This record gives sequence, C-alpha cells and structure tokens, in this order.
Amino acid sequence: AAGVSSQQQGMQFAVHVLRHADTLKYLAPSVIQHSLRILENSQGNANMNALRSFAYQSLGQLAQRDPAVLEEHKLELSKQCFEALKIEPPGVRSAVQETVNCLSNCFGAGREGEEGSTDSNGASAVRDLLTQYVKSDVAAVRQAALHW
Repeated sequence: AAGVSSQQQGMQFAVHVLRHADTLKYLAPSVIQHSLRILENSQGNANMNALRSFAYQSLGQLAQRDPAVLEEHKLELSKQCFEALKIEPPGVRSAVQETVNCLSNCFGAGREGEEGSTDSNGASAVRDLLTQYVKSDVAAVRQAALHW
C-alpha cells in the first residue's frame, strides 16, 4: 500500500487534473471509487486529514464540472457530506463545505439537456434530505442545507 504522503500527492494531482481537464468521463469513475474508499478507510484518523480533504475536493470538482458523472452516487454522497460537516476537523470541514455546495449542482431542473433531472422520487429524496439537515444543531450543516 502506498504511504499517506504519496496518496496525498496523488489526490492533490487528481484535484489539479479535475480542475483543468477538458473531459472527465474517463477519469471520473476511478477518482470517485478511490475518493470514496479513502473517506471510508480513513475515518477518525487524524494523520489522514489532508488526504481526506483532497478526496472531498476531488468529488467537489466532479460535482461542479460534470454533475452527471456522480448521478449514481449523488444522494448517498450528499448524506455523507452533510454528516461529515458535523464531525470533520476544521481543516477538512472547509473542503466538505465546498463539496456540499458543489453537490447541489447534481440535483434539480437547473441542469440543461438532462432527462429525468426533476423526477418526483429524486425531488422527494432531496426534500427529505434537506428537511433532516436544516433542523441540525450544527450551524454549518444548517447553513449548507439552506444554501441548497
């Protein structure tokens, strides 16, 4: 297994590529899988905060630049990010906040040229998600839910 430092450098490079690449469809599946694995396996490990931050940033870049690539992960990822706003340390929390804001691009009728972006099941799930988090005791979570 690669060391934490080399993983951080790899994720930092991935974030850079995601910001500047012309097309993301070939890169996205690998980045999504790797980022989700990092977030799952490093929970609670303070030595991996920078790596977690880059993982959130990479997902946020995908949500911002090409929301369609996150279609199958968008609801679960949104829940995960809202929960992360409650528990992540301040350095990582800023990356989570940015990702939550970008994830709002993955939902709703504002996305041009996409069929089914306003389906009633999706709208209901988002409404339930936001209703849950707008009532949170944590100000950052409430604020993110209201931003949506």
